[in-house]
Amino acid sequence: MREKIITNIPRLLSLLDRNKFSPTYGCFDRSYWHYKVVDFPAATYQQGVLVLALLYKNQFSENLYYKNNKILDYISAGMLFWANIQNKDGSFNEWYPNERSFVATAFTSYALSEAYLILKDEFSNKDKLKDIVENALKKTGKWLLEKDDKNVFNHTAGAIAGLYNIYLITGENRFKSAAEDKVKLISEYQNEEGWFYEYGGADIGYLTVSLDYLAKYFQKSNDLKIKEILKKALDFMGFFVHPDGTMGGEYGSRNTKYILPHGLTILAGQFEAAGYILSKFHQSLENRRTVIPSTVDDRYFVFFYMSNFLQASLKKYNQPKQEQEEECLPFSKFNHVFSRSGLITVKNQWFHILSNFKKGGIMQIFNVQSDNPHLVYSDSGYFAKLKNGKIITSGWLNSDTCFLGKENSPFKIKFSTGFVYVKYRFFSASKFIFFRLFNYILGRNSYFGSLFNEYIKKIIITKKKKIPLKLEREIIIENNEIIIKDKISKEKNTYFFEELNITDCLTSMHSPTSLYFVPNDLINNSLTAFNFAELLNNNDWFYLEIRLIFEDNLVNIKYVLNGNEILTQKSN
Repeated sequence: MREKIITNIPRLLSLLDRNKFSPTYGCFDRSYWHYKVVDFPAATYQQGVLVLALLYKNQFSENLYYKNNKILDYISAGMLFWANIQNKDGSFNEWYPNERSFVATAFTSYALSEAYLILKDEFSNKDKLKDIVENALKKTGKWLLEKDDKNVFNHTAGAIAGLYNIYLITGENRFKSAAEDKVKLISEYQNEEGWFYEYGGADIGYLTVSLDYLAKYFQKSNDLKIKEILKKALDFMGFFVHPDGTMGGEYGSRNTKYILPHGLTILAGQFEAAGYILSKFHQSLENRRTVIPSTVDDRYFVFFYMSNFLQASLKKYNQPKQEQEEECLPFSKFNHVFSRSGLITVKNQWFHILSNFKKGGIMQIFNVQSDNPHLVYSDSGYFAKLKNGKIITSGWLNSDTCFLGKENSPFKIKFSTGFVYVKYRFFSASKFIFFRLFNYILGRNSYFGSLFNEYIKKIIITKKKKIPLKLEREIIIENNEIIIKDKISKEKNTYFFEELNITDCLTSMHSPTSLYFVPNDLINNSLTAFNFAELLNNNDWFYLEIRLIFEDNLVNIKYVLNGNEILTQKSN
C-alpha cells in the first residue's frame, strides 16, 4: 500500500504553494493560488499537512521526505495558512465563502491537530507557530462543541476525533466532554441495524469514514462506550463485502464504492468482522478493483484518501487466513433483509446479490463460483427522457417504500416505488453572481448562512418531485436462480417518452465521493441499449422478467418482455 502513497507524493506537493514569499504560501488549493479560477481557498485541502507530517516522522523504504527540513517548513506553512483562513467564529469553508462547513471544520480539526501531535517535539522552539495553531484549534473546538450535523453522521465522527485531539493538545476538559457528548449522540442515532444516517439511508463507503474516525478516537481515549457502536457497525458492514473484495455501490444511499482502511486496521485485532473486511479490502487492492488515491480528484485525494492510506500502511496487523475467515464469521452464506435501510443481501454457493428496495431495487449480482469472483449483473434502475426533454428515474431513495416477502427458501420480496425528476444543475452567469452576492453580504450573518446551507443541500441532494409512473418489482431467489419481475405502468396520456432504459452504474443523487471509476463499472448489461419508450407510449405498461441461472461457472441471463424472450446473455 505504501508504494501507492509514495508515488503520489509529487502530486500532493504540486498542489502546494511552496514559495515562501507568496501570500498563499502553504495553501494546497492549486485552483486558488495557482490557476486563480476561484475566489476563496477551500479549507479541506489543508489536510495535506497530515500526509507530510506522517512522511516527515516515519522512516521506511523510499521515503526521501523523512526528516527533511523543507518538508517541515511546508508543514508549518500549511498549518499557518489553515489558521489564517479560519472564520472569526472558528469554522471553515469548503464549497463557498462564509459557508461555515461542519465537515470542513471537523475533518480539518482532526488532520491539523493530528499533525501537530505527531510533530509536537519539532515545534518545541516555535512559540509563534504553537500559539497561532493552538489558538485556532481552540476556536475550532469551541465551534464544534456547539454544533451538530444530524443529516450525515460521518461528520459527527470526524468532530469526535478532532475534539479529542484538541483536548490532548490543550488539556481543556470541555473538549473531551464535547467529544463524549457526540459519542452519546451517535449512539442514540445509530440505527438498530448498525448503520449511521447518510441523508436518510445507509451508505457503505461513508460508513467506513464514520468507523475510521470513531476507531481513531477509540484508540486514543479507550472509551468503552464506543465499543458496542463499533461492533454493531462492523457486523452490519460485513454483509456488504463483495466476493471480489470491493464494497458499496449505487445501492447505498450516497452511491459510494470505496473503503477507508485505517480504522479497520486499528480494529482488526479486536473485532473479527474488521479483520475480515480488511483482508477482503487488501484482496481488492491487490487485484486493482477498488478506489485508490490516484483514482480520485484533487479535492478528495487530499481530503482523506492520502492520509488514510498512509496511516493504514504504517500500522501492522495480523491478517487472518482465508479458512479462518470462513470458519469464524457469518459472512459465507446468508439471507438478510435490512428493512430499516432497505438493503437486501443474499449469498450462497452460486452468487451474492445486493439490492435496495428503498432505491427501486437497484442491485449488483456477483458470481462466487469461479476462481475469480466477479460482477455479472448491475442494475441502477430505469432512466427515461421525456418528450419535453426532462429526465426521470426509478433509482432514488424513497424512505416510504414498504415490502412484502419472506427470507426463507424460496426467498421472495415485492415492493413498488414511483419515478422522480433528475435535476442536472449548473451555474449560469447570473445565478453565480447572485450566489456570490449572497455569500459575501447576507452570508456573513450566521443565521442566514445556516438557513442557506440547508437550502442548498435540500435542492441539490434531498428534494425530489414525483411523477405518476410506477415500478413494481419482485425478486425471487431459489437455489441457483434469481428472477427479477418488473411491471412499469403510467396513468393514461400523462407523459410521453423519447427514451426509457434499464441502466447500470448510473446515479441520480449528488454525492461528492461517488462516481469514481472502478473496473466493475465496465460490466455490460446487454439490455441497457433496449428502448422501452414506445411500449409505454402505446400501451401505458409493460412487463419485464430477468432470469439469471448459475451453473458450472457460467451464468445465463434471459430477458423476457411481455412474455416473449428478447435476449439471452452468457457470462463466465
